[in-house]
Amino acid sequence: MDDATKRTVPDTRNPIGSGEGETATNTETLRAIRNRELEALTEAETERDLLAELGRTGKQFGWSRVSTGKQTATTQDELLTARVPDITIYTDTISGAKVDQSKMFDELKLELEVERAPVLNVWRVDRLGRDALHLISFARWLTDELDGVLVAHDQGIRISKTSDSTSWFRFELEAVLAAREMRDIQDRTRVRIAHKKKHLEPLGRKSKVNDKKLGRMLRMKAEGYNYTQIGEEVGLSRTAVANHIKQALAEPHD
Repeated sequence: MDDATKRTVPDTRNPIGSGEGETATNTETLRAIRNRELEALTEAETERDLLAELGRTGKQFGWSRVSTGKQTATTQDELLTARVPDITIYTDTISGAKVDQSKMFDELKLELEVERAPVLNVWRVDRLGRDALHLISFARWLTDELDGVLVAHDQGIRISKTSDSTSWFRFELEAVLAAREMRDIQDRTRVRIAHKKKHLEPLGRKSKVNDKKLGRMLRMKAEGYNYTQIGEEVGLSRTAVANHIKQALAEPHD
């Protein structure tokens, strides 16, 4: 067949800039882009879910606690920061038997609730409290409802929703031991108080604040200094300063 008898086959492809064909091509391209984005998003979510199960996602939180104002949580904070550099630590001064009444602990729980698979770090289980029921119910809430992870670094405990029974047993054992230690402390305290009452000894520790120091604290308070500043000046904790001043204000004076 020579060139004169060849038939021209029409080009059915959509040429660039050909109106309707261009629109169809753009639609297909957009559809392909959206599909790729959807696939990438699905893969990312799958990866996050997998990492959450392993306890490696979610914001890192810390909790440290001391029982009295004469103690400091600095050591706990430093140990946690050394293990988990990118961590937000909440600290309170409260008895282990009353952690569930702590406003600071309530704030921590609110922050945990808004995070995805949060990780809570403590140095020891008893820093979370010394009530076994409180400890276990809190741990279950964190792991089951929030998909979170609880880590007690000093005891090598790490529990999550997918942890085996051995890990949970270790945690629950530490919770029971923490509660038992609290009961022992309370029993020893009752024995000491009974002994002092029997021998007509004054209860409590001898105050380190004499009238001169108390007067200085009251003058500073009247001048507008806060409890922390006063404590730094007289060598007492913020809590001790607050207690002495409040007690002095509550006592009747002639």
